Amino acid sequence: MASPRAADVALEVAGRGAGLAELAAAHSLGLTTQVPSVAVVAVPGRAPTPAEGSRFVSRSIERRIAGLWPVEVAVLEVLRSGPGSKGVGS
Repeated sequence: MASPRAADVALEVAGRGAGLAELAAAHSLGLTTQVPSVAVVAVPGRAPTPAEGSRFVSRSIERRIAGLWPVEVAVLEVLRSGPGSKGVGS
């Protein structure tokens, strides 16, 4: 049995309303072929301590209240980054 990916572990730790952010979000949505070296996860509320291979960033608690799915969070994060962000649209 293979070990779980760092992104999957980080999303599980982050809980409801969390999703990938930055380059990891763009990659998960198929907007770039660049593979992120670290799974960046947007967490509603206070960010937990980072685990190996992942990093957490804090976002509005409203995402947890709204019960957003990880793919919805990834879309919000890509839109938040704008057109000039690393790896998105290049």
